[in-house]
Amino acid sequence: MKKYLTATLLFEVCLGQMNFFDTFLNPKDLVLSNRQKTEKMKVGKTITIGYQDSVERKVVGKIKEVTDKEIKIKENDNRQISTIRLGDIRFIEQEFKDRRGSYNGAFVGGILTGGFVALVGDWSTPSDAFAGLIITPIMAGFGASIGALIGSLSDSVITKKYIIGDDNWKIVAG
Repeated sequence: MKKYLTATLLFEVCLGQMNFFDTFLNPKDLVLSNRQKTEKMKVGKTITIGYQDSVERKVVGKIKEVTDKEIKIKENDNRQISTIRLGDIRFIEQEFKDRRGSYNGAFVGGILTGGFVALVGDWSTPSDAFAGLIITPIMAGFGASIGALIGSLSDSVITKKYIIGDDNWKIVAG
């Protein structure tokens, strides 16, 4: 029985690493590629699409549906659903939050708080040492949480622009 449980757990880990379930749950996400990188934009993500049918236009909204020939996007301005042919798309912009400030704040807060408790604590008796083993990681986690909260105040938004065609990004799947 233990062999089967171990095999099942390893199989689930392998499927998780391959994004197996994510692919089958929503196979119609927008996928861009430029030979070295592949970017996947999920349905429901807010993006900006620049396209040209007879006039050059720009639409900001959430992806509703992606097919092999067109993309449907719900505009933020008037809540209408626009249908854009994939061949007409000239560029796609997507915003990301840069979370490095939050991660650095968590790291510094955890190290400082845990180190302070470990240095200042009186670990002379075995019971105090045992209590220190329990309290120090808890305080380090508390310090990391506060550090992440303070570090998140500096998080900035980065806009990434994908230019479609001309040997740049190509729409691979939809």
